[in-house]
Amino acid sequence: MLTLNEITEENFKDVIKLEVEDSQKLFVAPNVRSLAECYLYRNDGDVFPYAICFDAKPVGFLLVYTEDEEKSMTIWRIMIDKNQQKKGYGKQAMMLAEDLVRSYGKYEKLYTSYCLDNINAKRLYLNLGYIEDRINENCDNEMIVVKELDD
Repeated sequence: MLTLNEITEENFKDVIKLEVEDSQKLFVAPNVRSLAECYLYRNDGDVFPYAICFDAKPVGFLLVYTEDEEKSMTIWRIMIDKNQQKKGYGKQAMMLAEDLVRSYGKYEKLYTSYCLDNINAKRLYLNLGYIEDRINENCDNEMIVVKELDD
């Protein structure tokens, strides 16, 4: 069973060891960088890292942040380890992220993005009902997608 778990002392090393395929490294930052960025923004209380776990073993990483004024959350980073891909974990993790957002009860939208060259991410998001919203103003090679969340 796939779950989203808090990153703790016990699973921290396993999370930072997770890697994507070499061909995917342009699409997502290393997990250690993501966790360092969480540390930088820790006082804002709006950035949340999770280990994506199968049977309590980390197989991926998810980083979300909240935008209370916009009533939205954003998946800032998501990755599945290169040895765990093609098992449906990415789709399941996206669905768990949607459930997480719904559990807060105050967010209406979930955003994420993909590099235009990442056809697999585009296919996944569009198949899950995300709609292409706009090109990221900070990166013209990145499409922002959004999903309206119904209860």
